[in-house]
Amino acid sequence: MAEQRQIATYMVVAFLLAVGGQLIPGAVSGFFEEEAYVTDYVATLYPNGTLVEEFNYQLNVGDKRFLFRNWDAPLTREHVNYPHIEFVKIIGPPGTVAYVKDAGGDVSYPDSPGSYYYDVERLAYRSEVGAFNPGYYDPGTYRVVYSYVVRPPLEYDSANTHLNLKLASEHIPYRNAQVTLADPGYIDEVYPHPPNLVRRESSVGMTFSGSLAEDELLELEMLVNEGHEFSGFMTPVEDVRKKTEDANFWYGLQYTAATGVLWFNRLLGFGVPVLFLYIYRRHGEERDYTVPTYLSTVPNDGRKPWLVNLVFKNDARDYDDDGLYATLLDLHERKKISIEMTGEEDFVITVLDRGGLDRYESQVVEYMDDLGVKGVVNTQYLRGLAEVVRQDPEIAQRVVKLQMDYARLTSGPSKAVADEFTYNGRPRILPFLGASMVVFFASILFLVTTANASGVLLEAVFYGAIPVIQCIIAFAFPTTLFGRWKEDAYREKLEWDSFMRHLSDFSQLQRYETEDLNMWGRWLVYGTALGVGEKVAEAMQRLNLPYAPARFAPVMPYIFMPINTARIPSRGGRSGGGGGGGFGGGGGFGGGGGGVR
Repeated sequence: MAEQRQIATYMVVAFLLAVGGQLIPGAVSGFFEEEAYVTDYVATLYPNGTLVEEFNYQLNVGDKRFLFRNWDAPLTREHVNYPHIEFVKIIGPPGTVAYVKDAGGDVSYPDSPGSYYYDVERLAYRSEVGAFNPGYYDPGTYRVVYSYVVRPPLEYDSANTHLNLKLASEHIPYRNAQVTLADPGYIDEVYPHPPNLVRRESSVGMTFSGSLAEDELLELEMLVNEGHEFSGFMTPVEDVRKKTEDANFWYGLQYTAATGVLWFNRLLGFGVPVLFLYIYRRHGEERDYTVPTYLSTVPNDGRKPWLVNLVFKNDARDYDDDGLYATLLDLHERKKISIEMTGEEDFVITVLDRGGLDRYESQVVEYMDDLGVKGVVNTQYLRGLAEVVRQDPEIAQRVVKLQMDYARLTSGPSKAVADEFTYNGRPRILPFLGASMVVFFASILFLVTTANASGVLLEAVFYGAIPVIQCIIAFAFPTTLFGRWKEDAYREKLEWDSFMRHLSDFSQLQRYETEDLNMWGRWLVYGTALGVGEKVAEAMQRLNLPYAPARFAPVMPYIFMPINTARIPSRGGRSGGGGGGGFGGGGGFGGGGGGVR
């Protein structure tokens, strides 16, 4: 693939990630719905402290028996002399059992006095009210209405009274939440938590609405005047208004910071591909060369096959098994070794000449010595070796060494060889990968250390992962995409690509003379190095060329299969074992929220 197509591919993939990321958070709920959530939560608070809540629970599974609403604040059945929420009434789905478990752990059944349900007594939380279905709820939507009288703590001074009512803190997701303050003439100021709730005023009252992620805070903090009718518990506090304003300033600042992190991460997803395009234009863009689509001659017959595989096949630092097979074919062509097939999967390889070899070729020949006996490799012998490996520890040790040596050979020669042809562009990516990971983990740290704005920060973490993925994708492209080929090496790379296309196209190959076996032999060697050796061998067989390597080249992996697939006996080892009333966001009276179990 030409580098222009590589950078175009990267830009398309990176921008699709950035654009798709904007759609995913909203789409995920449609494709991967939670087991349960609240479709609509509608609450109304009256000036006398009466609170009416309507929950519409959506169940997507059939293993739930409890629809409930619990409180962090004490839930009671009567007026007591400390801040509390007094239960008044519950309307549950038909056929279900309404229950109340108060702050002291006592359970009562408003519609069925004297009843007893063991599972309710055992599983319900303290300060919980709900609807129990002994026969389990079917998937669907269920409406439950709760009524209470809220008697909260109230802080006051000579000028102001402060109320902070927390309506949700630990709960399943609320897709739509709406809280109305009826007859709000007694309210001087309201601070909604989260602050992005939409505020509307009408003849009914003052309404705040939005959606809540799981366990996201829902709270209304108010400064009220003497017109309130709350039967609360008064505590004198100096400078109530200033404390309220200061606390909400810092809460709002925290939320603003979370929103800033969210938008920074969202925009970063679009900035990273632009940045890498600049790096490519600055450090990786190559000169234009005109090279034919098909090239029938070996671009540089002086290159060793292993070097062609390492530098010119894929990435300039990628080596694979084809480099080893091509080296064996080349050594056979040069009469350094002899390869013969004695069966469909049987080979005999004989070392003939050890002179004139480069370092990698010497390592290959030395491996043949270790693999065989007295310079002769016989696959039948290797299969026998693999069969007795579990009975003989010395043979097992030898096979392990052979497997390790094979892994070293197929990992190729020193990657420093590629430095003679290219400048590695991956080090330019690493600082940006590191920076994007810092942003991502900082977002996670912000999330786990911040009590509020969890919904915003969860999105920020999601968007923060996108630049990391974009950098990893850039790192996966060839090292030369953000680096550069030295001198005219890029021309040679394009020529090897053209040569590979020629060898992959039978209609091209059949146009050439079949008498020149030497030419076809070099095509087979370099075709193997480039990963298209099987196509050259297939063409030679279709053209009935009397050339032995064309028969055994496609099945050369069978030479090493007995050793590479040998099962070494385990040496054993040890197994592991495993031995209310505060100021600001989150400080309100109430808490809890809707849930199911």
